[in-house]
Amino acid sequence: MSARDSLAAVIEKETGATKTASKAAVGKLFETIVKSTKKEGKISLPGFGTFLVAKRAARNGVNPKTGAPLKIKARKTLRFKPAAALRDL
Repeated sequence: MSARDSLAAVIEKETGATKTASKAAVGKLFETIVKSTKKEGKISLPGFGTFLVAKRAARNGVNPKTGAPLKIKARKTLRFKPAAALRDL
């Protein structure tokens, strides 16, 4: 079972919503996180944490198969910073 299905099952159980509605809610949540981070660079969910876009610098790496050096391009990645309530679990 995927994480998406697991979350939908919890929502279904806790709220009494249908399976279809629960899956739609989880899908919409993930979609909103992606759209907001692309547009604004971060989204904060109070009591849960903050998703933010971080930049990774270009760097040199090694092909593990051949040992040949290669250049890894700079890119953006998504980071998660948990809220204080989650850090103290």
